[in-house]
Amino acid sequence: MAARCRWWRTGARKSAARITGAIWTSARAGRDGGWSFPILDWAIEGDRIISHWVNRGPGRRADGSFYETHGVSLITYGGEGKFSYQMDLFDIAHQMRLCDELDEAGLLSATLKRDWVQPMKARLVAMLQA
Repeated sequence: MAARCRWWRTGARKSAARITGAIWTSARAGRDGGWSFPILDWAIEGDRIISHWVNRGPGRRADGSFYETHGVSLITYGGEGKFSYQMDLFDIAHQMRLCDELDEAGLLSATLKRDWVQPMKARLVAMLQA
């Protein structure tokens, strides 16, 4: 962690991370049936970015908590406002269960269910049966 202190949230890197987060979040916001993708934390060193985010579904549970799955992205900034690499890591089983929970609550969009949830579940089952 000592190395982290040298570059964590400093100067221009902090501004770059805010811009990066704003671009990524607003690019997805509103087009996925009420989902949002808040960035909880991030770190930048050179052209490498690591972000901790949540994949937050629409609405809230009866107890007030969000429907969400945590994830991490490893990103390489390629210059000129573009990324040259991105890998997103999250627990797909948790995400599928979350989508089931949203569906049971009547909050999962039919389009998302048809175009992503059902095909993803079919691929996962096929992989497990192979």
